[in-house]
Amino acid sequence: MNTAIRNLISRFIKGKEGMGTIEVVIIIAVLVTLALIFKDFIIDLARGIFSNIEEGAESATQIL
Repeated sequence: MNTAIRNLISRFIKGKEGMGTIEVVIIIAVLVTLALIFKDFIIDLARGIFSNIEEGAESATQIL
């Protein structure tokens, strides 16, 4: 059983499917790093967007 698991892992790493998985993990790691670097900018941007939505919703309800 132990050799079967080793063979499965070996085929996974060496196969094309394994490379696709590794590429996805690397892309996710890069995105998480960028999100951490630009965290304050992203938070300010989101607050500004939601503030604009809230103001628009308030003005729309006042019209009614």
